[in-house]
Amino acid sequence: MKEIKEILTKDQIINGVSSYFNKSNSELLHGDRTGDNVKPRHIAMYFLRVNTDMYHEDILNMFGKKQRGTVIHAVRSVVNQINIYPDYANMIEEIKKAIVKTDYGYDDIYLGNDFNN
Repeated sequence: MKEIKEILTKDQIINGVSSYFNKSNSELLHGDRTGDNVKPRHIAMYFLRVNTDMYHEDILNMFGKKQRGTVIHAVRSVVNQINIYPDYANMIEEIKKAIVKTDYGYDDIYLGNDFNN
């Protein structure tokens, strides 16, 4: 059975990853290539590719990058680490929870599904 992809917004992902790593959105999107910034950036690119309908080029533009291989490398790197290191996989799940919890100040959103009445 094919896994259903959970759709997240790009703002949810950027805010959630930034929050988890205690970085500003600007640091995440446009920071230097130190190890301190690369890991969060790779994880953000992974979530953007896996949980949105964004193409590689759209993700590259968000991060101010030019080479398509950047996103491909980031996603492969995260997937490989998830498959090898259980602690890394747990961290990815924690980050996903942080992303999903991202609050935009809406108390309640009506989606047209009122199953209580």
